[in-house]
Amino acid sequence: MSIARCPILIASFLLILATECLAQQDLVAAQQIEAANPDREDEDATTLAVWVAGATRAPVSDDHAWPDERVLMLVGVERRFKLFEGALASITTAPAILPAVYTTGNRRKELQPCGVFEVCEVGVRYSSFGVGLIPLSIRVESSRAGRLRLVGYLDGGGVLSTTRIPAEWGTHFNFLAQIGADIRFSLGNGLWIEPGFRHLHMSNGGTGALNPGLDTSLFVLGMAWR
Repeated sequence: MSIARCPILIASFLLILATECLAQQDLVAAQQIEAANPDREDEDATTLAVWVAGATRAPVSDDHAWPDERVLMLVGVERRFKLFEGALASITTAPAILPAVYTTGNRRKELQPCGVFEVCEVGVRYSSFGVGLIPLSIRVESSRAGRLRLVGYLDGGGVLSTTRIPAEWGTHFNFLAQIGADIRFSLGNGLWIEPGFRHLHMSNGGTGALNPGLDTSLFVLGMAWR
């Protein structure tokens, strides 16, 4: 080995040693930040969520003479993808499937005996089960304040039911639109609980002979995790 190469080898060794020291310092700093902020979120990760929304009153939008005492319940499973991250808020899309949609208080008319030789037409209530899909979704989330975030959203999709809703002259398939707001509360370790409130409209959009719709406000409870 020539004497002229020694300074080059020594400089290369010192450069490698300095690089390793800086990398080690960065790792220690990251570990310290993680230890000081155990609830810190991975902003680039997608989020899975499940939620249940329900109401006990859901009036028919085009016939207010109908009773509105009916149970409406939806179960949703969604995956959230971040579209934009800003200093004050972020924008997310959250397509969802609805594995369970349940309604009571749907109406139909039946002929029943009302006397010895008479038959009368009477109103009968019935329940319906369905499944749905929400492919259109936009969410605006505020920047995090402590453990809290405020979330506003607008969704659109459809529901396919086993029977016609909300009446026998309705349809099996109905469009769904909802607007609402949640409060996201961090429980730590990438887990959140999300109580909220939304207004829902469900109708056939004119695809049937008549277009009765359900309009109601729902309370929501959800859980999300990364």
